[in-house]
Amino acid sequence: MTKEELLKCHRDYELYSDEWRYFISSYFGGRIYKDGNYLLQHPFESITNYNRRKEISYYYNYCAPIIDIFVSHLFRKKAERDLGSLKKDQLFKAFMRDSDLEGSSLDHFMRDAQRYASVYGRVSIVVDKPSKVPDTLARAREEDIRPYLSLVTPENLTDWSYLRASKLREAGPRQCKGP
Repeated sequence: MTKEELLKCHRDYELYSDEWRYFISSYFGGRIYKDGNYLLQHPFESITNYNRRKEISYYYNYCAPIIDIFVSHLFRKKAERDLGSLKKDQLFKAFMRDSDLEGSSLDHFMRDAQRYASVYGRVSIVVDKPSKVPDTLARAREEDIRPYLSLVTPENLTDWSYLRASKLREAGPRQCKGP
């Protein structure tokens, strides 16, 4: 990969990045919001008065409570998952307890993903696995080598593309055949 490819930004990134910073600043409020320069200077206001007005300004954060209430309603009931044979798998249990390798359960991770999706309008979730390939399933369990999730907010994803695979849709739902 070249440096130019690595630094390339999607056209939507450049179009919306200021807006995304405004959204997250509005959600967190406080000093982050005040330092975002969202308070406009009046046309005939001196820079001294503007800076003083900025310093004493107060931002009552309505955004965070509204989003947090919405998310709490969505996650009021525990998600019901039919895990089938994975229910007994030690690696899958570890994934459910610590889905991001930072101690967040899958439920907690998804709650955070919903919170940030409510702030930004969208987020990306990357599923990855360590590059180390264990020679046996027992070794994978012993060394806890398993997939994990990473939440990527829009301002951290500078370039992207996707291709809709219509052939997958034509096949219709798959029926699982038991063992």
